[in-house]
Amino acid sequence: SSSGHRFTASVTRNTPRTGLPLLTPAAMLIERAVGGASRREAEETAMTAASWGPIFDRLVLLQFVAMMMMMMRSLVCVCVVVREVVGLLDGGGVAVVVGASRGLGRGIAVELGKAHGYTVYCCGRSSRGGELTVERTAELVTQSGGLGIAVRVDARDEASLRALAERVRKEQGFVDCLAYAAYETPDSDPATFRDPFWKQPATMWDTCHGIGLKSAYSTLAAFAEQLTSRGDRRPAVALVSSFGGASYTFNLAYGVGKAAVDRLAKDAAVELGQKGVDVLSLYPGVVRTETNLDLREKGKWDAASGGLDLDKGESPAFTGRALAELMKRPRYRKDHSGSVQVVAELAAKFDFDDPDPAFYRRPPSIRSLKFLVPNFLLTDDKIQQDFTPLQRPIVTWLRDNAVPDYLLPWDVFSAGPPPPQPQPQPQPQEDI
Repeated sequence: SSSGHRFTASVTRNTPRTGLPLLTPAAMLIERAVGGASRREAEETAMTAASWGPIFDRLVLLQFVAMMMMMMRSLVCVCVVVREVVGLLDGGGVAVVVGASRGLGRGIAVELGKAHGYTVYCCGRSSRGGELTVERTAELVTQSGGLGIAVRVDARDEASLRALAERVRKEQGFVDCLAYAAYETPDSDPATFRDPFWKQPATMWDTCHGIGLKSAYSTLAAFAEQLTSRGDRRPAVALVSSFGGASYTFNLAYGVGKAAVDRLAKDAAVELGQKGVDVLSLYPGVVRTETNLDLREKGKWDAASGGLDLDKGESPAFTGRALAELMKRPRYRKDHSGSVQVVAELAAKFDFDDPDPAFYRRPPSIRSLKFLVPNFLLTDDKIQQDFTPLQRPIVTWLRDNAVPDYLLPWDVFSAGPPPPQPQPQPQPQEDI
């Protein structure tokens, strides 16, 4: 027994030490193992313990390293969360919205003021009197909790855009969010808006690519010098585009213009990304803008849209809420800069609904079966034509309640509309 104690002491002296308290139980185990053993057994036990000593030391060291790595990982996670929380609480920024007198531009301006308390420069051509003016939008921004500043700007005039940028630079010194939502509706009969391009005048091309594309480029160029990151605050640019950039919509000129806006966002993200600026292209769905509601009131909406259900459309504020949510998440913007962001899909990702009191719901994405089935495959007219009176309520219920919110892959969605069904040809009568 006494020899066992001597061997235990010898082992604890000869075993390399790491200085960690986890080693002390090893000596206690050896003490118990050799306490009642013979000298030879004690020697063998002590030698075995001595040979395992370095391994125990390495295991403890590995345990220590693993613990430190877990602590560092937790610290990184905490830093990420703090950064996102700072984004959520961020306020007092500056936003410039071009095309803010109505429609999507107004929805964006008001929601930025409401969510962040931004100073919002509400820019557009419509000014001085009336409801659809930049002055009225500025009032709504201020009422929502921000500070609205009305500025009359003609997006077609490059000098006007540069004067706007210079004014913002002198008054604020920086821009946190630049949103371009200006668009000019072609001045033509809505019934011809969907005609083949060879039946349309060249003005269709000029209209779709003027304010919708060229002016977006000019706006970016005018504000590029002011768009630069300030510490953790990354500025963002949002260009309002449409699903017409990914799949055939309305007509050739419209689709080419929207696809070009998407490419503008992608390539601008490369160059502005070097300054710490994020650029995104936004895809709203079918939107209940003042123009679209006016078309429906005049009985021209079905011809212009192809019969889309405007009652189930989005409000302009829905796109504004999407951009407000993106402004809270600098890390997400940075990771997705240069990409297309679908408003309805952002709502599902960030868990928000259409803020318009008339809705308070979450519309599906245009590439979702939940949108495609009722608007193209099982419309009310097709149900009326193809099903019996007994079947119609069942099919309608299944369409409205059982269709999953499944997103078609982009390569499938961008393949375009299905080919038209061949019309039955009358059979020639045989001579009798």
